[in-house]
Amino acid sequence: MVKKRLSTVLIFALILSIVTVLAACGNNSNNGGNKMSEGNGGDKGGSGKTYTLKLSHNVPEDTAIHRAALAFKDEVEKNSNGQIKVEIYPNLQLGAMREQAEQVQFGSSQMTVQGTSVLTPFNEEIQVLDLPFLWPSDEKMWEVLQGPVGDEILASFEGTGFKGMAIWAIGFKQITNNDGPINGPTDLKGKKIRVMPSPLLVKQYESWGASPTPIDLGELYTALQQGVVSGQDNGYETIYTQKIHEVQKYMTISNHNMLNYMFVANEKWFNDLPKDLQDVVSKAAKSSAQVHFDLRVAEEAELLQKIKDSGVQVNELSAEGQKAFIEASKPVYDEFLKTDFQKSIYNKIQEAIK
Repeated sequence: MVKKRLSTVLIFALILSIVTVLAACGNNSNNGGNKMSEGNGGDKGGSGKTYTLKLSHNVPEDTAIHRAALAFKDEVEKNSNGQIKVEIYPNLQLGAMREQAEQVQFGSSQMTVQGTSVLTPFNEEIQVLDLPFLWPSDEKMWEVLQGPVGDEILASFEGTGFKGMAIWAIGFKQITNNDGPINGPTDLKGKKIRVMPSPLLVKQYESWGASPTPIDLGELYTALQQGVVSGQDNGYETIYTQKIHEVQKYMTISNHNMLNYMFVANEKWFNDLPKDLQDVVSKAAKSSAQVHFDLRVAEEAELLQKIKDSGVQVNELSAEGQKAFIEASKPVYDEFLKTDFQKSIYNKIQEAIK
């Protein structure tokens, strides 16, 4: 009887041991499967970590800027194998322009597309791009800024909390107002003109005899409608999509400034990405800048016609008028072309556009 009981106990212990070993093997197999799945996520380190990229901009969804942002999203999500999820917040959804920039610098948002004047307080070197009458044509500007000069400008963000990713060309600015055609700086004397919040742009309009008033884009329509300011300047797309043409009577094709936007990322967030994902984001930023340029250039003639059709009286600045504006702009260059970096970039631009 005792021997029979011992045999039963031994058999039971043997079965329990076999079950334990099989369970352990099963767990090891599952763990290995999870690691394999994580490694397929696109991270060369095999962590399979996913990232959320919040991208903000200032204009509605029916714009070249937003469509280029969508192209960026598609490329990043595809080439990262879904490891980076891009969320786009258009039309000032995340706040005023300065607020969006600060969110990226502090890391609550990862990327934004903002004008040079918005980002100048964080990096004064880039304000060289806001100098009046800097570019002879759209094509020459794009050629220069997509080359080594543009790379230098983007690199100047190092250490600011931002990573310069790409330069977007939003278009030449045109002057609109409710008082009459602008044929030269004397026609602006005493007029209240909205400018983007920027000391350089304030000085620019002061040198032309106007009374500049910094107003954020989200408040511009109401300011024009209520007569807080009588005029403003922007590219065709912004004038039309922000409905500025509804509250303005005159537009002068002056091409006095190129409105450049900077596509910037939070520096720490970008540097913490695996190298392969950094490459994905960098390439998509550059290609989306080209997407935007191609869309914007292709649509400008149609936008100009829509502005004319709305009843806005349009005139084109003459060569004599442009010369008068350039002469009046000299104080802007004297005051704001000041650092060695800015002077170097300016000289390289002048050499490139000869």
